[in-house]
Amino acid sequence: MEEAKKPINLVPKELNQDFYEVILDNFQMTLSLSDERLLIQAENNLNSKNYQKKITHDTVSLISSGLFQTTQSLFQGLIDAIDNNVKTARISMTEDAELICDFEITVGNQKIPLKFKIKLEEEKADEKELLLKQVVKEAKLIEKLSKQVEILTSKVLEQETIVQILKEKSGELPEIEFDPTSPRSSDFLISNYGRTITAIHDGNGLRGIFAKISLPKLKKSSFTVRIDHVDHNNRPVMIGICPSSLKDGYNYHEGVGSVTYCGRDNGSIINNGRIQSQQTQQAKHGFLGGGGGLGPGNYGGSYENNLTKYGGVIGSLIKVTTDLINDEVTFYYNDKRIKTCALDKALTQYYDYYPFVQLGMTYDRVSFVAFKIESE
Repeated sequence: MEEAKKPINLVPKELNQDFYEVILDNFQMTLSLSDERLLIQAENNLNSKNYQKKITHDTVSLISSGLFQTTQSLFQGLIDAIDNNVKTARISMTEDAELICDFEITVGNQKIPLKFKIKLEEEKADEKELLLKQVVKEAKLIEKLSKQVEILTSKVLEQETIVQILKEKSGELPEIEFDPTSPRSSDFLISNYGRTITAIHDGNGLRGIFAKISLPKLKKSSFTVRIDHVDHNNRPVMIGICPSSLKDGYNYHEGVGSVTYCGRDNGSIINNGRIQSQQTQQAKHGFLGGGGGLGPGNYGGSYENNLTKYGGVIGSLIKVTTDLINDEVTFYYNDKRIKTCALDKALTQYYDYYPFVQLGMTYDRVSFVAFKIESE
């Protein structure tokens, strides 16, 4: 018979001669041994319900299908199985607090499986008391996680400060920052002297933030954004420009006049609004990839799921060059020109255009790494 595997989700806590505590699956379980009985107690970590089972010398053999004869031997047998001291034993706990005990005994040359169950009985408790315990437990967990986030944030900021001081001294810091007064700026941690944002909003969904300065009218300018961290499976990163009329909205890439690079899948350019269907992806928004090729004025062919092409993977550099003399915007992926789109002259004359970034997953992070205004 195949050797029993080590129990899953077991975290031993404490072991005395007559007391043992362990996290078993989703339960905080204790074994307490006295001269009269073995007491098994368990608290469900998800709903704070309590369970227990008292086993006496008279009931040990019946409960364990004859494998154990005393409470002391059952106590030690359960501990050995949980700690994996006995390779041919496994203990687990079901959602309704039933201990499943799988042992394998050797009789002569034969190995015989022996299985028994110990059903723990729920201790009836006041619903308000259960709710209060759960609230206290969740509050402690939140406090612990908050402290860990504070420590990590402090370390990140400390390292970034050192790096940016060196960059500032060497003249490497780009003259562009994210605007902390943007309508959705509270959804981001702004660091690196305003050049880096990290999404900190609860849950998923696109959140956007603008640059502090608008792009200079009747000039050609460019900015570059580096993707520092992004969810590998989704990559909901949007980098683009839009008129100031959209600053009070939410999804800036959906508005009239906006042009955006999207890092999902194979990468895409969204021009004047959201992607509606595969046809509009190809004909209107210019998905980057497929059999039709890629280049200025070429929207490409079919949409591919090729994550190595122009998708917004970590380390990618997205450069956006805006020409407000000829009213067009060009996107570059790691210095490769991928798409040029025309801008509406009426919009560029009437509104200021701003760089913006939208992130969709908590902890996604990007940085401004370059900004340039070409001389006349």
